[in-house]
Amino acid sequence: MSANHNDEEVQFCDVKRVAELTGISKGHLVKLRLYDPKNSPPFFRVGRRVLYPLNGPRGLGSWAAARMQTGAAL
Repeated sequence: MSANHNDEEVQFCDVKRVAELTGISKGHLVKLRLYDPKNSPPFFRVGRRVLYPLNGPRGLGSWAAARMQTGAAL
């Protein structure tokens, strides 16, 4: 799934793919969304479906880079 954002095509993925990419379990991603959204990767809901942007200013890459720079633990 993708959408245009300032001439950049933003790609989206589901929780399963984010778990594969980050090594964070699906269950832990759910807990982050529910109980610690400030530390959760950026996400949004479409009905019951949860999607994560992979790229762009609020994408998974930016989230991961910020986490590495601050040294924050999950």
